[in-house]
Amino acid sequence: MRLPKKLTVIRHGESEQNVVRKKSTVGDNSYFTSEFLSRLGRNHRLTARGVKQIFKTKAALQRLGDTRFDAYFVSPYIRTLETALHLDFEGVDWVPHRMLRERDDWLYGLHTEQELEERFGVDRKHFVLDPIYWRTTQGESMADIELRLRLFFEEIAADGVFENVVVVAHSRVMWTLRMWFEHLSEEQIVARSDKSDGFSITNGHILQYRRSGASVVYDQVRSIDPRERKIGDEEWVDIVPKRFSNQDLTKQVEAFPRLFE
Repeated sequence: MRLPKKLTVIRHGESEQNVVRKKSTVGDNSYFTSEFLSRLGRNHRLTARGVKQIFKTKAALQRLGDTRFDAYFVSPYIRTLETALHLDFEGVDWVPHRMLRERDDWLYGLHTEQELEERFGVDRKHFVLDPIYWRTTQGESMADIELRLRLFFEEIAADGVFENVVVVAHSRVMWTLRMWFEHLSEEQIVARSDKSDGFSITNGHILQYRRSGASVVYDQVRSIDPRERKIGDEEWVDIVPKRFSNQDLTKQVEAFPRLFE
């Protein structure tokens, strides 16, 4: 598979669904209105705050000199389409692609935090502890997302030679790309929940990957948070593929004592 020479991935701005979920985590379920519950999750709009976030994302891209691309892809969800709209790239044609959709969490988006704990407590525990492999009932794991993202990149590689591509998508799509391109381990992915790896993907966040020379995989990454960081301070960081010696494998295996002889 031939990956684009440079890839820019942008998370959508704050959505109505984001607000409802955040409010519910602190015990405020008043936003679970009949109008909210009757609308399909993929059709939720950006909030006014979300639009302002994307204005900051656009400004960050302008300062970085990244406003022209060979191809423009976007998840078909309304919140990502609206994000693409407010990025306001001139004279471009966006291509909605279903492979870029958010992770399918089944019915989780229709329940308050309390209801989720009462009805799906065990399921949610596994969902948090093992996000790469665990699926919600009738939902997706991160490994499932990776399979469809590989299909996406194979498809665009077959369609033509794109050296510089932009994608507007979702947080868990971006985390899956991190897992794939940056060779993150299961432990590093789980650590995202408490930000112990020093990294988060916020609304309007920008991830960029590039490969040099004859490399067929990405060898550098940089992360831009338009909300807080001073644009220009973000440096490209080398991506080092993981290799494991027998000693390394032994250490991983022995971290889990044998339960039976």
